[in-house]
Parts: sequence; C-alpha cells; structure tokens
Amino acid sequence: MGAKQSQLTPSDVSQLLHSTDLSEQEIREFHKEFVKSHPKGRLTKLDVSKLYKKTYPKGDPTAVVDEMFRVYDVDNNGTIDFREFIVGLGAAQHAAEDQKLKLAFQVFDADQSGYISNAEMHALIRAIYKAQAYGKYDEKVADTVGSLMFQQMDKNRDNKITLNEFIEGAKKDPSIARLLQLDVCCSGKKH
Repeated sequence: MGAKQSQLTPSDVSQLLHSTDLSEQEIREFHKEFVKSHPKGRLTKLDVSKLYKKTYPKGDPTAVVDEMFRVYDVDNNGTIDFREFIVGLGAAQHAAEDQKLKLAFQVFDADQSGYISNAEMHALIRAIYKAQAYGKYDEKVADTVGSLMFQQMDKNRDNKITLNEFIEGAKKDPSIARLLQLDVCCSGKKH
C-alpha cells in the first residue's frame, strides 16, 4: 500500500479482491472506517491493545497482541497497515470456521514449526486468560485449561498438535473454538 497509507489505489483493491472473500464495496467501507479510526493508515501494538482493552478493561493483552503481530505484521515493520489488517484480522471476521481456526493455529504455533507444542499451548492460554482476566488472573486455572485442551486435542499422543487435530478438537468443543478464535480485538463485542 506504499507510502500513502490513507489512499486506496485500484491496484490495492484488486489485490484485496483476490486475497479475501470481500466485495469491492466491503473493502472500500472497511478502508473508510480504518482510516477514520487510524488516520496514519496503520495500527501499532498500542492501538490494538487499546482496542482489546475496550472489551476486557482489566486484562493485560500484551502477550496476545505480540502473538497477533507475529502472525499479521507480514512485513515485520511493527505496525499493521490496512492491507495486513483486512487480509488477516479483518477478513477473519468473515472467514469460514476452518479458516478462523487456521489463523488461531498460526497464533499458537509461535515457532512456526507446523504444530503446537505443550509449551506453546500453555503460553498462549496464559496470555489469553491474562488478557481477559477482568482483574483476576489465576495462572493455575490457565495452566489447567491449557493441559486439558492439549490432552483433548493431541489425539495420537505424540506431544504435539497438528493443524488437523487443532481444528477437529476445536469443532468438537464450542467453548474451545470461542476461546481460540481470538477475534475480540477487532469486533468490539464482548464475548
């Protein structure tokens, strides 16, 4: 999207039409709202943390935001521009369940190994619980949930969760799917 982040060129629209399931009108509407909310044309970690805190005012979203940026800040410049936003975070709101879960899997797979280790599961579950703590973060509860989720998803007991195991496990337990989708930062809705 170049230096003029607040401008949406025909080339930008064309690229976004090919990389999302959004219509041209939806892209233009999202862009208009994005620029209205973020005149510089990009989101910083602080911006995303503030959005998250609107939903969970007593939580600490730092670790969750760091993981989100690892996945969605494609050019690794420390910000999420409109294109990264709409392809990653924004488009996830309109994606099918499997696609949302695939995005969540990428957030959990911190080392990008293609599977989720027990340590990765626990680290992100702790981060999610801390972010949604409502002022009462209990690491023991987060660890218990992480252990139970890992055991439930690791079907072949090889101490790693593949993408297929992750999707299958989340689909079998709706409470897991809700926790894992990590879309609260952008929707502005309380879950």
